[in-house]
Amino acid sequence: MPQSPRYFQDVDAMIERTTLDAVLGHYGHELPSSGSGEHRLQCVFNDNCADSSYGQLTIKKDSPAKLIHCHTCGVRGHLRTLAHGLETGTPPTGGKLKQQEFKDAVAALKQIDSGSALPSPDQPKPSPAIAAEEPALRRGNP
Repeated sequence: MPQSPRYFQDVDAMIERTTLDAVLGHYGHELPSSGSGEHRLQCVFNDNCADSSYGQLTIKKDSPAKLIHCHTCGVRGHLRTLAHGLETGTPPTGGKLKQQEFKDAVAALKQIDSGSALPSPDQPKPSPAIAAEEPALRRGNP
């Protein structure tokens, strides 16, 4: 079942409001300093990138999408891609998050983003009539 444009808009909004500090802190990584527009850390996608002490993975902190790029293995993306790498230690299959990898990365960000009310792409939204009935049913009213 294809995901709705609204779902992707919700994901983009979640990426914009989820801070880099929250994501890195969630995974136990050093938080970025406040002085620079970018943050560098060791690559989270590939163990072969660990030879540099400079930090191959650059994260653009001032970009709403928190764009990332590893200068060694070439992985590019944004906060969703970073969450995938931090969860799995691997780059996205085929270079881009698709299908289950996409859903898993969104779920990881959703967990980090405490204010998220993002619906699952596999669950249809209830009709307004059903949504209005649900609170009454939870209170025990028929």
